[in-house]
Amino acid sequence: MKKGWIFIWIGGSIFIGWYFFELLVGGNSFLRVAELEKQKEYLKKEVEKLKKENAILQKKYFELKELENE
Repeated sequence: MKKGWIFIWIGGSIFIGWYFFELLVGGNSFLRVAELEKQKEYLKKEVEKLKKENAILQKKYFELKELENE
């Protein structure tokens, strides 16, 4: 009877260890989520920068088009 409990305990320990390993470094882990959040913030800043740059370039383009028509 005690041998059965030992195998259950060892199996449970292995499963719990595997589960925590997956939480820490698996595909949907806390570390991966934190990395994606950081990347998301970087991309938001990049989008804002490109929008501003686009507005400046569009303004220059339309000014040149206006000069062309004169």
